[in-house]
Amino acid sequence: TFRDGTYRDPKVQQAFEEGLEAYHIYLYRTGTGTQPTYFFLEVQVNGQKEVIKVLESVTTTYHLLVEKAPERAPEKLEVQMLNESGKEAGLFRITPEDATRLATGKVTAEDFFLQQVIF
Repeated sequence: TFRDGTYRDPKVQQAFEEGLEAYHIYLYRTGTGTQPTYFFLEVQVNGQKEVIKVLESVTTTYHLLVEKAPERAPEKLEVQMLNESGKEAGLFRITPEDATRLATGKVTAEDFFLQQVIF
């Protein structure tokens, strides 16, 4: 479920918002994850194609944050995907290493989904 509360660094929040919107993903909320150093995203998705877009956008953004501003990067990224009816479509807890694997093409988004999804 969505965790109320703003993430401690507004620039990190802005980076993820811009990353999602660059992929034309607009139905999302951000906040603090299950730990203060985790960034949480709740995203509404409509089908497999949009799930892939979300994974690509958030891992690319996370990878860039870790490379360009490691002191700001969250320890982990928690992504909760919901389908149109509000039911869980996948939960992910992504480390910087996980993000790098997808962002650099070492794994496909489909394989990443299968390896990382928590139901």
